[in-house]
Amino acid sequence: MNKVCFIVNHHVVIYNFRKEIVRKFLEEGVEVHIISPAGPGVDKLVADGAIWHDVPVDRHGTSIKGDLKLYKSYKNLLFMYSSIPDIIIVSGIFLLSIYDCKRI
Repeated sequence: MNKVCFIVNHHVVIYNFRKEIVRKFLEEGVEVHIISPAGPGVDKLVADGAIWHDVPVDRHGTSIKGDLKLYKSYKNLLFMYSSIPDIIIVSGIFLLSIYDCKRI
């Protein structure tokens, strides 16, 4: 396993609920990518060696236009890798991202 990608809707989610698994992957020499909005939790994991991709998320929005823009951002990031991540871990309700993960 070479690459793992975490997709989360808030920096608190990745740091408070997934930091142990992120750090374990990093210890094992796995390249860890985090797709999330900015925050202090993400900064700490980046300092540990994770690669962060900033994608602003309106967590309370109801705009289909905003959701489609977010979907396009996720899709572009997932297909940007020179090799597709071996594991994609999605935390939160990102149905469109999950749909794209299935197609990879």
